[in-house]
Amino acid sequence: MRKKIAVIMLLTFVCVLSLTACDLFGNGGESGGGHGNQDAEYTVRFETDNANESLQARTVRSGESIRLSVLTKWDYTFDGWYESSDFNGTKYTDTYTPTGDATLYAKFRLHAFPLLAEEASDATCDWDGLLACYRCKDCNAYFLDANGTQPVD
Repeated sequence: MRKKIAVIMLLTFVCVLSLTACDLFGNGGESGGGHGNQDAEYTVRFETDNANESLQARTVRSGESIRLSVLTKWDYTFDGWYESSDFNGTKYTDTYTPTGDATLYAKFRLHAFPLLAEEASDATCDWDGLLACYRCKDCNAYFLDANGTQPVD
């Protein structure tokens, strides 16, 4: 009799283990859903390095994308959003789909390069004239050099 009870208990234990392993209960035996949970929410934070512009963190459900803002900063061109603070890796410009909580870092570049070469023009009674110089196509700043280090005063 004891052997029969032991065999029945062993078979019951094996059966419960196999049901859990086969995920017949829909969540792998885990409360909360386990991996691939469509109800998971992720928080995306934004670092802009711009005291005049801060963005609120956003919460998004797993698999959903968020539309990214294009930022402005005087004398700079917005280059995009990056997951690393050293701006390595993928650049995101339009949308971002997080796979976990994340922080995105805004990258700015000083002016839009290459600067556009401007021909010199003579002064007239209505116009001061223009030296041969270079112009940033994004902000219309003028420079004496193609690297944008010598502004025209």
